[in-house]
Amino acid sequence: MKFIRYFRIYLILALIIPLAAFGTENISKTAGQSGYPSIAVNQEGVILAVWPEGGSEAGILWYNVFKNGQWIGSRNARITTSQAWSPQLDVDSEGKFHVAYADGKSRLNREVYHAVYDADTNAWASPQMIWLSEENSAWQKIDIEDNTVYIVWHHENSDPYQGHDVVMQSKVVGEEFWPSAYERLVWTANDNSTHPAFKVFNDKVHVVYMEGVGDSPPWRLFYKEAMRGSQWRDVPKFEIAGVGYRPELAVDDNGDVHLVYATKTGNFMYRSKINGTWRGNESISNKFSKQQFGDLRYNNNVLVACWVQSDGGGESAYYTKKVIGGQWETPVQLEQGTDALYPRVWIDDIGYAHFVWRDHGNIFYKKIAVPPSDPFLQLEPQSLSFSVEGQNPDPQNFAVKNIGQKTLDFTVNADQDWLTVTPTSGKLAQDAEQEIQVTIDAFDLDEGSYTGTIEVTSKQAINSPQTMTVHLEVLAPPIYPPVNFSGQVLENKALFYREYIHKLTWESNPQNRNIESYRIYEVDGVNNILLEELPATTFEYTRRHTLNGKTYNYELWAVDNKGRTGNDPAKVTITGSTVTQNSEQNDKGTSIKVYTIK
Repeated sequence: MKFIRYFRIYLILALIIPLAAFGTENISKTAGQSGYPSIAVNQEGVILAVWPEGGSEAGILWYNVFKNGQWIGSRNARITTSQAWSPQLDVDSEGKFHVAYADGKSRLNREVYHAVYDADTNAWASPQMIWLSEENSAWQKIDIEDNTVYIVWHHENSDPYQGHDVVMQSKVVGEEFWPSAYERLVWTANDNSTHPAFKVFNDKVHVVYMEGVGDSPPWRLFYKEAMRGSQWRDVPKFEIAGVGYRPELAVDDNGDVHLVYATKTGNFMYRSKINGTWRGNESISNKFSKQQFGDLRYNNNVLVACWVQSDGGGESAYYTKKVIGGQWETPVQLEQGTDALYPRVWIDDIGYAHFVWRDHGNIFYKKIAVPPSDPFLQLEPQSLSFSVEGQNPDPQNFAVKNIGQKTLDFTVNADQDWLTVTPTSGKLAQDAEQEIQVTIDAFDLDEGSYTGTIEVTSKQAINSPQTMTVHLEVLAPPIYPPVNFSGQVLENKALFYREYIHKLTWESNPQNRNIESYRIYEVDGVNNILLEELPATTFEYTRRHTLNGKTYNYELWAVDNKGRTGNDPAKVTITGSTVTQNSEQNDKGTSIKVYTIK
């Protein structure tokens, strides 16, 4: 027995090592069994993967996040109350991740929950049960469209089995509570309707599901579509396949519907509804594909499907893609596996498909480029941030890329006067890029936060326009000391009278902005005595009746329009020492001796 155990360990290691060598990453790396995973990528390129830990299907929800160029490491999400099933992910317009999952030990107490993850704070919000049922709720799916979260799930009516229906709830992103009622999408008394997949597009709900009678029926696939708020009891259903399992659904930008599903005959099937007409069923697998969970995703005019096929090494995850209007390509193995299960895919906005699947009891991840056949714009980075404190900041660059397969022309425009881009146009061949310089002129801006948008447009690119946000923080500018601050001693001398006068002069510092006044202090030990506050247009100050031979220390501070002073003043010290003597007349004709002090 010991020899057999060691042989199994060596065999597993031999199979894991090639996976890492080909760019596949083990993102779970836990001692237990990892189950059904899900994956999503937000607008900033942050990747979130979630899965149940502790069993092949159910367990405690764990997750891993890829941001700032690396995975942070798998960890417990701490949102599971019992046993979580089949988590499903989507992303809202603010880049926050939403997960829907079933939680419970059995069909007698399993309910559907919703939770939100904020990648900026690495924090999960407290989960909410979206509906409390008497019986089983499971096999949920989630979709976010137009700032609304939709969750569809399999809902068991009561015990004994009187029918399993497909129901839906929705709420606006950010609303505190889920509604107290749901929409019943499927009405099948005494029938079983389960494993729904759905998509909301232009307020129309598209749903596909399995339907049968009894505990182990021959499952058929049906499809329904209707506008939100419709009377679903009256909506007709269309039979997709006489026998089919665990469907997935996508809707493209034209509103056309695409479906994939598993069979018991060894094929992974695809069917579509184009311009309102259903096309025939098509096998997109090229090896034996067992009854299973696969996936389908649409973005950037590209469809990507993934599933598990049998090959010489065991069960491996495969994928294929097609451009809308084109043909499915030959399936490609993601990595050689042994008992791969539950492949899932997400297509980001910059032309990459992100895959997760289970194998060897772990969750694996891989990224594949899936560029469209037409020109396709990509901006990197997708946002820029500047900070201004007095002087304008150094320019920054971003890249305009064409990740499509044809040439495109583009133009670049900024929507703010303080924002300049150079150059403003260009031409890109396939896989080419152009650096764009972004310059900030914040001289006329007040202190505060500003946001600008740069828009890149192309008549040829299928995803035009693309925008990036420019964040500008204008800080209070530093205040510099006045320059050329100097002092003179003037002697006002008459027959029976002698007076010593200090004359202070200075010039404005050209680096300063919004200076409204100057404050002159005499510094006497630790005390600062304010002598005068003068308007910013005045550049001299005269102090009479000073004592001959006494040392006077003066400080001059610039004051801006918000009453702020700088960190350092201009300083001058005047003593009774005569350095230079000059003769001039005051307005009364009295002789004044002028001493310049340095």
